Amino acid sequence: MAIAEKTGAMGKVMAIDPDKKRIALAKSTFGQMKNIEFKEGSAETLPCLEKSFYDAVFMNYVLHWITDKKTALKNIYEVLKSGGRLAMLFNLCVPSIFEKTFRGSNLEEILAKIKEMLFCEDLGNVENYCKEIGFVITESTEIRPTVKHPDLSSFLTLISASYGVFELDLIKEEKMNEFKRNLYSYEDEEGRVVEEIQLGVIIATKP
Repeated sequence: MAIAEKTGAMGKVMAIDPDKKRIALAKSTFGQMKNIEFKEGSAETLPCLEKSFYDAVFMNYVLHWITDKKTALKNIYEVLKSGGRLAMLFNLCVPSIFEKTFRGSNLEEILAKIKEMLFCEDLGNVENYCKEIGFVITESTEIRPTVKHPDLSSFLTLISASYGVFELDLIKEEKMNEFKRNLYSYEDEEGRVVEEIQLGVIIATKP
C-alpha cells in the first residue's frame, strides 16, 4: 500500500473493511508489511479504535456505500487527534454508463440491485454533514475523470467483483453480445470501454 510505504516503519496504518473476504485478500497481498494492521469493521461501527489518536483517515470509494453517513463521519471525527485530517473520494451518483450497460432482457434487474446498494449524495450534503460534526473543510470539489477499461470483459469483471450482482462466468454468449451492443458507443478504436465518472473529493481537518 502506498499509504503504508509513506508512513514508514515508525508509523502505523489501520486498514478496515466490513468484508471478511476482502480482509483475507488484503492480508495475503500486503501481510508482509509490518506497519499495517487489518480489522473487520465499518465507519459506522469503528472496531474499538482509540479516541483522538489518529493523524489521518482516508476513505477511498467508501462513502457512497454507507447509509448513515453522519454516524460514520462522527466516529471518524472522534478517533482523529486535533489537527488530524480526513480525505474522502466518493461517487456522487450511480455511473451513467450503468444505465446503458444493463438495458433490456432482464438486465434492468441487475441495475436495480446496484442502485439499492449505493447511497450517493451530492457534494453539498456531505459538506454540511462534515461541518455539523465539527470538521473544517479545506478542500471540496467535483471531478470527472475518464477511466479506460482494457475491454468489455474487464469492465464487467470489475462490476461483478464490486457489486456481486452477477457471475461473469455464467453469462452466455448471447448476453455478452447484448452487453457489447449496449456499450458500442462507449468503446474507442482500440476496443477499450471508456467511462466518465462523477466523483466528490473532500479534505477536512479536526480543529
